[in-house]
Amino acid sequence: MNKRARGYLITIFASIAWGFSGVCSEFLMKEYQADPYWLTAIRMLLAAPTTMVFLLIKDRGISELHKKLLHNRRSYLPMVIYSVFGLAASQLTYVVAIGYSNAGTATVIEFLGPILIVLFVCITARRLPKYTELFAIIFALFGTFILATHGKIDSLVISTQALNWGLASAIGFALYTLIPVKLIRRYGSELVVAYGFIIGGIILGLIVRVWNYSITWDFMSILAMAGLVIIGTTFAFSLFLQGVGDIGPVRASLISCLQPISAAFFSFLLVGTHFTLLDISGMALILAGVIIVSLKDLISLKRSSNHERQRLRQRSGHQ
Repeated sequence: MNKRARGYLITIFASIAWGFSGVCSEFLMKEYQADPYWLTAIRMLLAAPTTMVFLLIKDRGISELHKKLLHNRRSYLPMVIYSVFGLAASQLTYVVAIGYSNAGTATVIEFLGPILIVLFVCITARRLPKYTELFAIIFALFGTFILATHGKIDSLVISTQALNWGLASAIGFALYTLIPVKLIRRYGSELVVAYGFIIGGIILGLIVRVWNYSITWDFMSILAMAGLVIIGTTFAFSLFLQGVGDIGPVRASLISCLQPISAAFFSFLLVGTHFTLLDISGMALILAGVIIVSLKDLISLKRSSNHERQRLRQRSGHQ
C-alpha cells in the first residue's frame, strides 16, 4: 500500500472513531447518568498518558522538539491557554451539547467551526467573503436553521440548551484550531495536543473535582469508557495526525467530514436515536458548507502546487 492510499484509509478510520467517541459519551450520560463535566475531565486525564506513551514510542524517547518545549518557559503560558480555552473548552462544550441532544446533532453543529474560522479570517483580513465562502456560510446557516427549527420560525425542535451548547462547541472548535497555530509550527501538532490533554485534564479535573463523582462500573460502562478514551481519543488522534502527514491537512480535514455521519449512524445503531428527514437535510446542508470550504482550500493547494511545478520547469529549462 502506497503512502497516499494509507493516508486516506487511516484518516477515514480516525474520523469514524471520533464519531464513535461521541456516541460513547452519549451512552454513558444517558444510561449511567455520567456528569458531562466529570466525563470530559476523566476522558482527558485518561487520554493524556496513553497519548504521551504513543508519542514516546513513535519518537523512540524524548525528541529534540520535546526537550525544546520543556526548556522554553515562554511556551508555558501559551500552552496553558490552548489547553484550557482551546482543547478543554472544545471537549467540554461538545460533550455537554451531546447530553442535551445526541451525538449526531451535536457533532454536526460543532462542524460549524470551520465556517466560523472563515468568518474570522474575513474579519481580520478586512475583506468580504469570496463567492465560495459566501455559499458555504449560507449553506451552513440554512442547515442550522432547518436542524434547529424544522423550518418553523416560531419554535425549536431541539432544546435551547442543545442549540446554545452546540454553537459553543463550534466556537470551541474554532478556538481549538486557531489558538495553537504558533505552538504547532514550532513543536508539531502531536506534542502540543499530548500536553494539551495533560494540562487541560488536570486543570479541568481540579475545577470539576472529579473525585466527587462516579458512575456504576460494570462491563458495559468500562467498555464505553475504553471506546471513548482508547478508540475515540488516543487511537483517533494518532491515526488522524499520521493521515495528515501522509495526505496533507486539507485532504484530511475534508475526510474528517465523515465524523458527524459516523456519529449519527452509531447514535442510531447503538443508542436508538431517530432522525427525521428534516434532521438529515439540515445536517447535509451544514456538511455541504464545510465541504465547500475544504474543497476551496484543496483547489487552491493544487493550483499553487501546479504553479510551483511550472516555475521549477521554467527554471530548469533556462539552466
